[in-house]
Amino acid sequence: MIRFSAAVAMALLASSPAWAASPTVRIEGKPYSAAHLTFKRAYHCPIDRLRIIDGDTLVCKGKHVRILGLDTPELHIPCEHDRAVAAKNRLSELLVAPHRVLIREARTLDRYGRALAVVLTDNHDVAPILIGEGLAHPYSGGTRGGWC
Repeated sequence: MIRFSAAVAMALLASSPAWAASPTVRIEGKPYSAAHLTFKRAYHCPIDRLRIIDGDTLVCKGKHVRILGLDTPELHIPCEHDRAVAAKNRLSELLVAPHRVLIREARTLDRYGRALAVVLTDNHDVAPILIGEGLAHPYSGGTRGGWC
């Protein structure tokens, strides 16, 4: 029975839009990551195992995760600090209980060794939400734009 239940759960997860979406991550219809990007796994992050570092980085179960497709202001840059706090606070609001947090982890890491991932809350990608609210810019790697 356990195997059957796991198979049913995986089938349901695979049929959900968050899991079955194209491997090319998009914001406003435009790709913001390499076309070859594929995802290796998806998992739920329990709220009690989640820590928000800043507007585009979190830790789930001890693993650092960089949210794909966006860049937020940096907390350590004085002229960006206030905006960085706003982005971090909004991400915290999006990911707190009773919301369910799903992390779709890419097969690649960023240059700091963080897992690159699409982060969904109640089946909504947080990247377009933060970008739409002006708290983040679209980002596909490389040199980041300034916020000052």
